Amino acid sequence: ASATINSNWTALRLGAARLARQQNNSTLASKLLIQLFQSTHTWTTGPPTSQSSNTPLGSPLRSFHSDASSIETYSLASLVTMIERYQNAHMVMIELETETGKLMHALSLNKANNINITIAIEFLSRSILRHLIHESQSNPQYNNQRSLINIEKCSRNLLHIAKWSRTAIESNHEATTNNVMSLGKLFELRKQYLITGLGVDIAGEPFVRKNMPLDELLIGELLDFSTLTCPNLAKSWFRFADWAYLWGRQLLARSLPLSSPDLGQQVRAILPSEVLSDEVTEISQILSSIRILNDDDSELTASELYSLHSYRTDLSRACSLLTKHPMLIEQLLALHPQYDLRRYFLLEQSCRTYFTYLQLSNTSTYEKKSNNNDDASNVLVTLRLLRVLVRYPQQLCTIFETNLLSLPTVAWKRLIPQLFLRLNHPDSFVNDYVTNLLIRIAKDFPQLILYSVVVGITDDSKMRRIKSRDDNIYQRKSASTHESEDEKSQDDIDEDDEEDDDEEMEEEDDIEKQENAVAMQNSFRLIYNVLSETNSHVVGQVKLFVHELRRVTVLWDELWLGTMAQLQEEISRRVDVLKEELQRLESMTHLTKDEKEFLIKEKQDVLFKSFITVLEAVSQITRAPAETPREQTSQKDYSKQIDAAIEQLKQPITLSNPHSCWLQLRLLYSMLHRTGKRSGTIHAMNQISPKLAEIKHSVIPNPGEDGQFHTIHSVGQTVQVLPTKTRPKKLMFVGSNGHRYQYLLKGLEDLHLDERIMQLLSIINVMFTKINRNEPWSYEARDYTVIPLASRSGLIQWVEGATPLFTLYKRWQQRQATALTWKAQNDNQEIALPTVQKPNDDKQPVEDGREVPMPILRQCIEELICEAPADLLSRELWCSCPSVGLWYKNVQNYSRSLAVTSMIGYMIGLGDRHLDNVLVDLKSGQIIHIDYNICFEKGKKLRVPGKVPYRLTQNLQNALGIAGLEGVFSLSSENVLKILFKKRQVEKDALLRMFQLRQIEIQQNWITLGESINRTMNKLIQRINDINELEKNINEHDIKMNIMERRLDYFKTALEESSRKKLQTIRTDMNTAKDLVLTLYQNLENILIHSTEAHIDLKSNIFYDKLHDFVENDNVLISTSPAVLAADFLQTAGKTSLLHQV
Repeated sequence: ASATINSNWTALRLGAARLARQQNNSTLASKLLIQLFQSTHTWTTGPPTSQSSNTPLGSPLRSFHSDASSIETYSLASLVTMIERYQNAHMVMIELETETGKLMHALSLNKANNINITIAIEFLSRSILRHLIHESQSNPQYNNQRSLINIEKCSRNLLHIAKWSRTAIESNHEATTNNVMSLGKLFELRKQYLITGLGVDIAGEPFVRKNMPLDELLIGELLDFSTLTCPNLAKSWFRFADWAYLWGRQLLARSLPLSSPDLGQQVRAILPSEVLSDEVTEISQILSSIRILNDDDSELTASELYSLHSYRTDLSRACSLLTKHPMLIEQLLALHPQYDLRRYFLLEQSCRTYFTYLQLSNTSTYEKKSNNNDDASNVLVTLRLLRVLVRYPQQLCTIFETNLLSLPTVAWKRLIPQLFLRLNHPDSFVNDYVTNLLIRIAKDFPQLILYSVVVGITDDSKMRRIKSRDDNIYQRKSASTHESEDEKSQDDIDEDDEEDDDEEMEEEDDIEKQENAVAMQNSFRLIYNVLSETNSHVVGQVKLFVHELRRVTVLWDELWLGTMAQLQEEISRRVDVLKEELQRLESMTHLTKDEKEFLIKEKQDVLFKSFITVLEAVSQITRAPAETPREQTSQKDYSKQIDAAIEQLKQPITLSNPHSCWLQLRLLYSMLHRTGKRSGTIHAMNQISPKLAEIKHSVIPNPGEDGQFHTIHSVGQTVQVLPTKTRPKKLMFVGSNGHRYQYLLKGLEDLHLDERIMQLLSIINVMFTKINRNEPWSYEARDYTVIPLASRSGLIQWVEGATPLFTLYKRWQQRQATALTWKAQNDNQEIALPTVQKPNDDKQPVEDGREVPMPILRQCIEELICEAPADLLSRELWCSCPSVGLWYKNVQNYSRSLAVTSMIGYMIGLGDRHLDNVLVDLKSGQIIHIDYNICFEKGKKLRVPGKVPYRLTQNLQNALGIAGLEGVFSLSSENVLKILFKKRQVEKDALLRMFQLRQIEIQQNWITLGESINRTMNKLIQRINDINELEKNINEHDIKMNIMERRLDYFKTALEESSRKKLQTIRTDMNTAKDLVLTLYQNLENILIHSTEAHIDLKSNIFYDKLHDFVENDNVLISTSPAVLAADFLQTAGKTSLLHQV
């Protein structure tokens, strides 16, 4: 009993002295430590040592026994003198010496005390040395528990000395660890451990010794010595690993230029003598061209990995001998700093030490006492290991391979999404390592990754479509390469070569993405097979469960309603465009009706092509065989109307009524809208998913539960649909423990970001654990479970007992309306009841809020503040508490919760904090935020950008109590920021690594749970391309229309000119014909006159007389010889000479 009392008094005095030191009360701390020394000296055995050590604080003091009656006069110098004179290796003495050293260090931080920090280092070093020597000389079988505690204290004191030495370096003290005599003896003791093969000889590595400051090198040796002193102390391993990691990265960041002459000599020394000098020169040039990668937070890319393979290929081509001796290639690459393993010495030591820390932190008794399994240090360690793995897999693969089986899987529980993200890493070693780690997690904690694996494995069909699309690309490419280039000029050939290079680079990127996606799917299948081997029944039920949840996410009628709601406005706008086109065509009088209808039909096909494609795609989904009663009803009620609406949209638009082309579509939308309102917001589960309704006594793990393994006993038979844009559904699961779990099944929204934010909040809550353990109140960021089930759907845990702030405001409006009703009834007056106003009621719409002047915005917000009461939230908190004490407690909880959420929101750049996204738990006063899609300063890029760091309106301020912003809220905000960023470097680094991982996920094609941001971006790009293609088609069609119209105008003009010429020719011909007719008529008249005269002559005797004379003359001519006639003619003509010639 006496020993127990003495132990309690010792703990009390040590705790009081520690508190006094933390409050900068050095006098009280010294008195309490002297009292502890006095009490320890009275009941410990052994006389004072005869050795009189020179105290570091001053001259020798009077004997402790002679001054026992005047304890108030004792100072720190007196305490140190007594400890040095009465040296004892008792367990209490090392506690006393440790606290004394901390007090000396605290006093050294104040320059007014005129105490050098090296004095504290010297004092604690001598204490460590004394106890270590005593433990090494004592019997190991005697009082083993006390020996272990003393050794652990010595190890912790070494950590204190290393920390104080760093403080001295940062403070630019002239006297540092080099001037401390006892540290030299500690380093000599450490060398004895190194001789036996223990520890790490950091100074023995030439690269480290050459590039690291001596003070930092000594700090590293102190930390390593701490791990040797007490190998079971996880904190020592963490501190040493932390030092090695930070300095390992700093050494890698330093550029080390290569010297060509030295490099050539080193290459010659490695290669055999028969290698030619030209080959040596070419190899040296290849090594000199290798680029040194920066040690940034990016991951190893496929191009960087390909560069390493290309360097090996280039070296093999430069020297044929290297193909037969691949080890020579590795030796040559080791000459370059990028692949020189000596540069990675500290980083390798940090990984090895981190692995040891994880084993100790998750298995040792010490860590179980401190409940450090979920500490932020574990998160930081795993994040750093993951970072080294994905950045330097080629250089540090050995250390990861040797520690895979011994790696505790419980340490990776919080980073499971990050592990799934790395399944598409370009390096096969990283992919295999992460896959094996996830397989081990699947065996130890199957419920943690079961949903992720099932969701990932269901997307294999998408991978097949990607592969088919890529194969078509390659086939088209190979076909295009067979074209002849003989007919092309040299410039065309050069341009084609450049285009081919660009296409080849794009194809290489496509091949890389395809290979990564295929590797990821193979990893998912391996993990899936492991889960199926051990839990085949569970995997089958979870797969069915996920499939049915996907079905319920968006019902067929909701799919059509949402699709048409998105398309209606755009269809109406494009119909108006067609209407304007019709009016323009009507003014073209030179076009016929058929030509106008042809032109407008061409443009209609271009404008409506995308709508018809979307509608037919949705129709293809809803034409599938119905599997639920709800799907059967949808097909029965709407299939004919859907086909009619699509067919009508394809028909040519009428000139008289253009909007009639989508009349059936509007009728279908109205029908679906009315049916949705009539059916209400409650669905029967057996109608929308009979398989979910039939679940009884299943082995499906409760989604997102990280603790005891509870399964889903049954599913609620009713589903509530929330009246919002995405139509989320509220589900209820009954667990095997009898508890009811409610979830929100949300679709049409990517929930991966919400999942990451919830992961971050859980880590922040771990960081709050230490301060919450020491205070009666607690800091907490209320989180909830988010489980993505696809790229744009998932389950969100329902926040029980929370009320949106908008609901409070709406209740107040309803109470105001009810009060007016009662007043009207009491006064026997008829009064029009005001409806619940919307934010935009009685307001003129503003197209662009950014153009509104600032004074008008200020006036608007001031009017809104005056209209709404400022005590809505504070009165709700008051009314929800049955006593004043509980109300005060809730107000304090509310103030701290508001501070926590505000500071975290400011830290992550959270926006879109409208009243529906901020909830309050009126029973506890906690503030809960939901919907984290607008974060990382995305709110500043909205159409009306957000400018405030967090929401702090008058209702939120008024509920803080009488002190307002200057009370608990201000103090809590300062504490939260100190915890997150200033208090512990470890926790700060953990948060930064989480943010860096988020940045990597945005920049690279991260894939989580089988879905990838890269695919989402590709879909977005595809939609943008579709829009651009549509605009391109419209522009091309407009150009074709203009060309056609111009051609018609040209043809009209040409036709008119041709007709004019033909008409002139016809007129000329007609005149000519007229003249000819007149001539012919005149001739005809003459003929008629002659014929008349001849007729008259025929009737008279004169004609007969002439005829008789003619006949007589004719007979004479006939009877006369032709020769006679000719001679007569010649004679008459006077040509007698001719007659003689004849």
